[in-house]
Amino acid sequence: MNHDGNMDFLVRAAQRGDALAKELVVQRFRPLVEATAKRLAPEAGDVDDLIQEATLALLRALREFRPAGGAPFAWYAKRQVYWAVQAVVRRLKKERARCELRLDNPSGETLTQAELLEDPSPGPEEIAVAEDMRCLFQSVWATLTERQRQVLALRSQGLTFSEIAKELGISPSTAKGVAARGREQIKKYFQAWSKRG
Repeated sequence: MNHDGNMDFLVRAAQRGDALAKELVVQRFRPLVEATAKRLAPEAGDVDDLIQEATLALLRALREFRPAGGAPFAWYAKRQVYWAVQAVVRRLKKERARCELRLDNPSGETLTQAELLEDPSPGPEEIAVAEDMRCLFQSVWATLTERQRQVLALRSQGLTFSEIAKELGISPSTAKGVAARGREQIKKYFQAWSKRG
């Protein structure tokens, strides 16, 4: 089976149970996973744990992704990885704050019961905003040309313009120009949308 094809092929194959395709998807997203973990880690010692959580989020995204929504897998996976790492970072910070407070006050009475029970996962407002942004992105994504979608999707996977050019059979400068025009179109769409609100 040829696994050098595009991300859509790999995602579909992985969802059908192809272990090699799943591994290739994880490898392609490894730079994103590591960069997200390193960027958001509260302390250097947290990076490995965050990489594990981000990888698990990527695997969940792979399992749950439905292309019918119109957004590419890379866009969906990036958000799932980011949100998972953010939730763990919030939990780590909260746990460390509790430990520090307990060290300062061994009786542990500093935190209220509400603070101890607070859920670190995204709240209803965060979920609603994320859903609005997903819908907005799907709308703008549909306005792009097929080539712009291909180049931007590959770029979001961490590929260089040279790698994208090789994958699509175009020159690196063409890939760069297509990406720039696509980003400009997305930017204009979001600016017009923000002026409406």
